[in-house]
Amino acid sequence: MGLEYRPLGATSAGLARAAPAKFRIALAGDFEDVALRAAPWSSLGPDVEVVAFNKPLIEPRAVIAALRDFDAVVLMRERTPMRREVLENLPRLKLVVFSGLMN
Repeated sequence: MGLEYRPLGATSAGLARAAPAKFRIALAGDFEDVALRAAPWSSLGPDVEVVAFNKPLIEPRAVIAALRDFDAVVLMRERTPMRREVLENLPRLKLVVFSGLMN
């Protein structure tokens, strides 16, 4: 009996396990392109992806389309409205952080 070759992550049945999805953070309303430089995002580790949106997201359909695959959303001021319709259509959303006076 020889050695059995099994790729990294393969189970005894020979089926590879799916890699865990990255935790995705959206920085919405970063019109000045400063948010990615303003915090040490890399300190969150390799399993976290941070994406900045520097164009307005106003209409609910646009907000949903842009943020659908994110786990957390950081809202810069009151620039991106988070209405009930939007929240109900973001299946991965776990956390909303915002700055400014209202949202």
